Amino acid sequence: MGRRRLLAAVLLATALVGGVATASQQKNLGAASFSRGMRLVAQTASAAGKHAFILRPHSYGTIQGSVISNLRVNGQNPATFELGSDVTIAFSFDAGESIAFLHLFLDFDGSGTVTPADVEIGDNVALVDNSDLDADPTVGSFRATGPSFELFPAVAKYVLALEGQSGWATCPIEVTAPPTNYSFSGTVTTPANVPGIVVGARFGGDGEDEGLFLVTLTDASGRFYIPVPEALAGDSAMVIAVDFLNVTGEYVFSMPIFAPVTGHLTDLNLDMMPANAWVRVHVADQLGNPIAGIDVGLEAETPSIDMRTDESGVALLRALIHGTQPARVHVWSEKVYPNYSASREREIQLVPGDTVEVTLRAYANDATIEGYVYMDGQPKPGVRIWASNDSTHSYGWSDIGGHFVIPVCSQAGPGFWLGVDLDRLPGGYMVVGPRDWVRAGSRDVRIDLIRATAEIHGYVTNAQTGQPIAHAWVWAQGLSYGNGDDTDESGYYSIPIMPGSYEVSCNADNYLPASAHVEVSEGSLRLDFSLTPFVPARISGRVYDSRTVQPIGGVRIVADGAGAPGTYGHGEATSGPDGSYEIVGLPPGDYLVMAYGDLWARVYYPGATDPRTAVRVHLESGSSQENINFFLSPAGAIRGRVTDAVTGQPISQCLVTATETRTWMFFQTTSASNGTYVLGGLPPGAYIVQARAMDGAYLEQRYRFHYIWEGQDTVVVRESQYTDDINFAMIRGCVVGGQVRSRDPFLPLPNAEVVLESRDGTRMYSTLTDSAGNYLLLITDIPTGEYIIRASAPGYVTQWYPASATREGAGTLFLQNGLAQLGINFDLDRSVGVAESAESAVPSEFALRAAFPNPFNPSVSLRYDIPVRCDVVLEVLDATGRHVRQLEHRTVVPGRYMARWDGTDDRGQPVSSGVYIFILKAGDRRLSTKATLLR
Repeated sequence: MGRRRLLAAVLLATALVGGVATASQQKNLGAASFSRGMRLVAQTASAAGKHAFILRPHSYGTIQGSVISNLRVNGQNPATFELGSDVTIAFSFDAGESIAFLHLFLDFDGSGTVTPADVEIGDNVALVDNSDLDADPTVGSFRATGPSFELFPAVAKYVLALEGQSGWATCPIEVTAPPTNYSFSGTVTTPANVPGIVVGARFGGDGEDEGLFLVTLTDASGRFYIPVPEALAGDSAMVIAVDFLNVTGEYVFSMPIFAPVTGHLTDLNLDMMPANAWVRVHVADQLGNPIAGIDVGLEAETPSIDMRTDESGVALLRALIHGTQPARVHVWSEKVYPNYSASREREIQLVPGDTVEVTLRAYANDATIEGYVYMDGQPKPGVRIWASNDSTHSYGWSDIGGHFVIPVCSQAGPGFWLGVDLDRLPGGYMVVGPRDWVRAGSRDVRIDLIRATAEIHGYVTNAQTGQPIAHAWVWAQGLSYGNGDDTDESGYYSIPIMPGSYEVSCNADNYLPASAHVEVSEGSLRLDFSLTPFVPARISGRVYDSRTVQPIGGVRIVADGAGAPGTYGHGEATSGPDGSYEIVGLPPGDYLVMAYGDLWARVYYPGATDPRTAVRVHLESGSSQENINFFLSPAGAIRGRVTDAVTGQPISQCLVTATETRTWMFFQTTSASNGTYVLGGLPPGAYIVQARAMDGAYLEQRYRFHYIWEGQDTVVVRESQYTDDINFAMIRGCVVGGQVRSRDPFLPLPNAEVVLESRDGTRMYSTLTDSAGNYLLLITDIPTGEYIIRASAPGYVTQWYPASATREGAGTLFLQNGLAQLGINFDLDRSVGVAESAESAVPSEFALRAAFPNPFNPSVSLRYDIPVRCDVVLEVLDATGRHVRQLEHRTVVPGRYMARWDGTDDRGQPVSSGVYIFILKAGDRRLSTKATLLR
């Protein structure tokens, strides 16, 4: 059995009686934390002492030391105490920065140690010593005291474990029933005689006991016993059974029993109800490899049973529902951290009697994002920073120096948006940080928490009833930064900001959004929102083969309100084996509805191939539009993979576009986390296919490794077929190109030298023009900055772009990865009565320059310098040293020369991908270089 959020499950199950909990409420119910009510003290022998431990979910970073010893609970190991009493946890740790992870297991087999039979409950907690590593070399101690309910909610045997770098420290614990005149006991009668079913009692009231819960487990006969502390006399509780530990494999929860705390209530019988909806979740890494041992959760309007993936990466979740309802499936991010980053949650529709198939990703972290957090200009510890993109999310915490480390997967996207968890910070602060993507591997990210001097505040209410709307999200976006807040139970929000212009938007579930533009000066501005509620509407129908009128399964149907005034919704569904589909949860409005499949042409309702001629489907609040049917014709699909040309690593979120050459209609998709893409629903024909990375750091590329300054090959798409291996190897770099000509007469200059250098003179790149006077400088991973460029040729005056004879008069080119600066042309004047410049002089030594571009496809250029008249042989060898092609064999005079190789052998046959060696034999000299051919 895997780790389970035992306490959160009982909270969720009991909270749902008498009403339906929203997704945000469900998350809040699961937030029971060891830190509530605990008093934290860290002590050392040094005079300065250590900073207090921060108690929080998993932290990540370099673990130094972390030798844990002398673990005691109430001064004992093993320990015994009564349910509900205060508990003190203490341990020692070695010198230096220390981090340990606290785990709690139900000791099912009573061994007193952690075994496979035990079940971990609750959230893992990280205990982080925030002292400076060098400033305090002494051994420290940790001590925390609080009510035992926070960690030990049931009469049971436990194993408390602390995980350090050098091993585990454990403490067996037995929680006994206190003497009490109050208790609940009874039997789970359905299913009968099953041990390990969780039975919980949740107490009411308006005081500090509101929401307090106690749990227990059934014994082998299905019996349970919950002792109730004397302090709860006169209260009432809701008693419910939940198969949170998956001991029945079939049932979910029981109907609750409401019981007063008036004595020993016995013979409470609970009948559990079996699941009637299932979700089979497949969890894989970014390369598609299944992952075992991943905790997967299901959030729905009614309780569900979470599971852990088996050896094949599969987990079967189950729920008990009443009618079709939306739900969310996700990987528990706290359980995979820091080794993996969880993917975004998936929204699904639960249907009674059906099993939904879902694939989720857990991205293996292979990089980090690092930086510093400052509050009022000073390093701020204990701040949680999130890194997220369309694929995944991860987080880290700042240490005593404000330094944070976020583990991320470099293959999960072109970059990450960073955000700060403000819940644990003082009010009145706002975040100033990166406004653009932050790439994996970044080391100098700065985030400032600054005290706001203005505020937008107000109330969000129901436009029809005037009642407050809780959990609405209000966001204020300015020119330089933004901030937001969600409303409390009274509908109130408060957003600290700086003075300026803001677009303020307000969103809440099942309400139409609203927005306003405001000008904010010093002080506060009140801005109220009245949101119009709506009853979710639905669209349904079937999908058929236009030729046979047979139903088609696996077709994607999309309803989108973009472009229609007052329409904000978007929904998607997939047709079942009988061709039927249903899109639910849509706000009222006018929707463009489209159906398509990999091998089925895209059709817009009621049968248009062009969205401009489609008819939008109108939805009123709570309405249902049925018989929105589609008849699809066979189509083709293009599929392939996008990778980095140098590293071979996949590139995700790369935009792949296919443009049909007859009608010039284009279709787009993005590459997945493993770099693969499928662009389906294409009418048969010839297409120009190109790829563009979302982060803009890679050069845009057309199929067969052509670039935007070159021609392109077309891809032929055939009916009902996939066109495979339309792959792209993207170059992360910059290109500068143009032509060098003589001014009088106006003719191209071959073998002219073009030199690009950074403005500060620290970097230099060069090439020669071809027979038509054209040149191309392709530079991989060019440092962003200012550059200057010059052209020179024997007998001509050197020119600095755009038209200067001196370096000081050169214009500046701003270059960065992904940029193509073409049309950088030169018109050179002949030199009259002056010596040639150093740049155009005859070479003083033999040289074979680096091949460019590298990697290459379809051709590569080789530049070499010859200082004396001699015989020259230029040969291509493969990686094993075998002869492939002879490029040059002639006698040359002193000068600079360039040769090209088109990737063929001496017979004109294309050679395969790989590393090739170029050997230059000139006189008695032998020089070599190499390049990689990518097919």
